[in-house]
Amino acid sequence: GASGLVAGVTAVLSAVLASIQLVIALVALLSLNLVPWVERVQPVVGPALGLIGIPEYVWPLVTTSLLSILPTSLLLGAAFPIGLRLFVADAPTGASQRVAAFYSLNVCGAIVGSTAAGFLLLPMLGSRGTLIAVSFVTLVSSLALARRLWTSAPNTAGFLSIVGPVAF
Repeated sequence: GASGLVAGVTAVLSAVLASIQLVIALVALLSLNLVPWVERVQPVVGPALGLIGIPEYVWPLVTTSLLSILPTSLLLGAAFPIGLRLFVADAPTGASQRVAAFYSLNVCGAIVGSTAAGFLLLPMLGSRGTLIAVSFVTLVSSLALARRLWTSAPNTAGFLSIVGPVAF
């Protein structure tokens, strides 16, 4: 029936979100290794940036951002609507209130996270240590989502639970 279909969609979305979270953790962790590629990519990316009016002195900064930040940002952007859908799916009524709560939690998390990163984590752990710590938290988030899948999708849950920590 309809409830079985909803449960199936929820399981699939949970598996997709857990997978995206795992990829976010790994891509973010690997992003520092992409910075040396800036010199190799710069001859191709630089002139393209010039065509759209970006001054040459900014090319290395933009190229570094494209290589190290853009992939993780795109994945985070993909995860948000899936997480929102899952958050709203649990409430048959009051969806608008759930959406508002989700956005509020997102904004509060962004404020607390950026403040904690800037004033606590970066001074204590440095850039690399902070990135590793945040990637680890994202990996734990992926594992928590995978744990919810044990009954509906045990193969996916098992795969994520094994591959995530091993790849990390």
